[in-house]
Amino acid sequence: MCATCRISEKDAHIYMADRFVLTVAERKKRDGIFDCYFGERYLCSSPSPFIDGCRQLLAEGYTSTASVVMRHSGSSDDALHGILAHVASVEIGSHGGGFRPFRPSAERGTASSMRFSGLGAITLATSC
Repeated sequence: MCATCRISEKDAHIYMADRFVLTVAERKKRDGIFDCYFGERYLCSSPSPFIDGCRQLLAEGYTSTASVVMRHSGSSDDALHGILAHVASVEIGSHGGGFRPFRPSAERGTASSMRFSGLGAITLATSC
């Protein structure tokens, strides 16, 4: 296991050219909900799997400065990319459109499963 990024030999194939690769697949009969995988390991189910998958990796102690990409199942094209901590610190706008900086739950008035502080938001780039 790499002490810096916590990558096991088993997971080495999903850490390609200094970046993490998350794969997402839409669930059957659950429109808009995606399962997110890190290699073959299930991370979460979510309407925003890239953000929530990055939050899960951060919570597990993976390095916050790693590059991360999202791919759709069966594709080798990168759909989204960013820096792990930056992606994890983003939240979806209240009406499902656009991104906004993550605010801790005390500022929102609602519970949050994870808290991040001092992390700026970035715009996620897409590729065709």
